[in-house]
Amino acid sequence: MNQKALSLDGRGLGEGESLHKLKVLELGAVIAGPFAGSLMAELGSDVVKVETPGAGDSLRGMGPTKDGWPLWFGASAREKSCVTLNLKHAEGKAMFLRLIARADVLVENFRPGVLERLGLSWSDLQAVNPNLVMLSISGFGQTGPQKARPGFGKIAEGLSGIVNLTGPGGRSPLFVGFSLADASAGLFGIFGVAAALYRRDVLGSAGGRIDLALYEPLMRMLDCQLALHAETGAPPARSGGNDPYSFGIPSSDRPSFRSTGSASGDWYLIAVPDSEALSRLERLVTPSLEQWGARLSNGDIETALRGSGLDFTLVFDGLSIARSPYFQARGDVVETEHHGIGKITAAGRVDGLRPDPVYRPPVLGEDNAAVFGRLLGLDETELKRLTDEGVI
Repeated sequence: MNQKALSLDGRGLGEGESLHKLKVLELGAVIAGPFAGSLMAELGSDVVKVETPGAGDSLRGMGPTKDGWPLWFGASAREKSCVTLNLKHAEGKAMFLRLIARADVLVENFRPGVLERLGLSWSDLQAVNPNLVMLSISGFGQTGPQKARPGFGKIAEGLSGIVNLTGPGGRSPLFVGFSLADASAGLFGIFGVAAALYRRDVLGSAGGRIDLALYEPLMRMLDCQLALHAETGAPPARSGGNDPYSFGIPSSDRPSFRSTGSASGDWYLIAVPDSEALSRLERLVTPSLEQWGARLSNGDIETALRGSGLDFTLVFDGLSIARSPYFQARGDVVETEHHGIGKITAAGRVDGLRPDPVYRPPVLGEDNAAVFGRLLGLDETELKRLTDEGVI
């Protein structure tokens, strides 16, 4: 296979542009669909986010703001063009189909049946563009007896099996403190898109649809639970930070403690994988881990742990990650700037090879003129008419 064939779009790979110049339409809201779109944008795709006029992605109204600008939405929408289009309007639907005819990928996370009621079913879209790859993320998938149920990330996490593993033994199961199911679905979604594009552009197939339920990526990550439970006939017991499956490894622990002897009061976590490491920790710490950490500075703690050969880390949070020289040196966090917010820290690109990402929370319909002018050839007079008539 020649090098050019490895490019999913058939145009060859630029440095750090593994999805270079693919044309992606995103009909996503809140997390899963927009997260998939943002990852594709970071990898070089031309992503156009389509929102409803007057409303937009509800993520715009979620989370903290700075000077009126939505910070969470700015992270989600970075590097995308954001337009408004009324898909319930006949002319709006026609414009959307014109965009579909030019697109490589459509990402959507509506409840099953929504696009069908708009006359934009998979078969309708295929008729316009047989080469289209469509990623559909929903709570329970496009098939099955519960497909019509609305989907929420925490419900998906409960379905997947991961919540049953999380928390101290003998206590209630816990949810993780971020949108794990949604983010996992977005990540698995672009994996499916990449495979479909490979089949299309390298193997010569037509486009295809990826049907992904929110809970399925996490269930796949926990694939061992099915075989183990089938054999033992019993679910695993929650055991805090320990692995409930054990995988044949002796019981391990990951104790955490607070460095109250320092002004910042940082938390530390220590890996204690076996009895020999536990003995080293017990020789080092007196009379207890909490009391030991209470009287030492961060530097003294790290020197002692490193000298004993114990693996450890600070327990980072969003603020300490943003300020860490290590993560800055790796390019995991970058400082960017927005005209309304000023300087702001953002996560680095997933491939780490391209220039710094653009952080922007665009106002609703900010890119209408640029996108519809570039892709559909609409001039200012036509755009004003469409705006006045509620089409865009």
